[in-house]
Amino acid sequence: MKIIHDPRMFDTFAEKYDIFSIFPVSVKKHMHLKMYEKNEYIFMQGYMLDGFYFLLEGSIKITHMLDDGDEVILRFSDGPRIFGGPEFFLGYPVSASLKTVEVSYCIYLPFQKCQDTLRKDPDFLFYLGKNYAEIMHVSNHNWSINQLSPHKSRVASYILTLDSQEVILKDLKDVPLFLGIGYRHFLRILSGFVEQGVLEKAEQGYRVADVSELKKLAKDKYLI
Repeated sequence: MKIIHDPRMFDTFAEKYDIFSIFPVSVKKHMHLKMYEKNEYIFMQGYMLDGFYFLLEGSIKITHMLDDGDEVILRFSDGPRIFGGPEFFLGYPVSASLKTVEVSYCIYLPFQKCQDTLRKDPDFLFYLGKNYAEIMHVSNHNWSINQLSPHKSRVASYILTLDSQEVILKDLKDVPLFLGIGYRHFLRILSGFVEQGVLEKAEQGYRVADVSELKKLAKDKYLI
């Protein structure tokens, strides 16, 4: 993680994402622009969070680990997106980890410096509520697919979600964690799709060969 001490860069991000239509201008002096490299944790499950993280640009994955060490990817997400609401209001430890998929930029705002101000600011509270309503909508939709769909249908649904005829699934290690499928079983499903003519193997991954058949296998599209 690197703190960016460049006021012009901060102001460029603030203007681009209209930051001060969400946060009151009075909290600007407490904000820090941070850059995270690929595969770096923004925060980790189980820790006490001490501030809001407003993801501006980049991509992250949200993961949860059980006590026995099993891990699941709850969601992939791009910016803009705010994290820290439940911890701000409830004071609970973080229930999931945020890890970058690519270089990402966040604005960090410590709770202690802005607690009273933000709890009374209607624009911020509206944005926070809208943000978490969208998260719940996506989480409920994707959870339903993972609970009710056979493994083959989940894989087909995920591929359709990518909505691409180009080479897909280049980096496979995260996909089974998102779908709730074992890695080896996931590879067997992909091999079966190739044998059925649904996918074709490419040098860097897999390409959709039969969209109509893929749609028959899928129950629904994931929301990413």
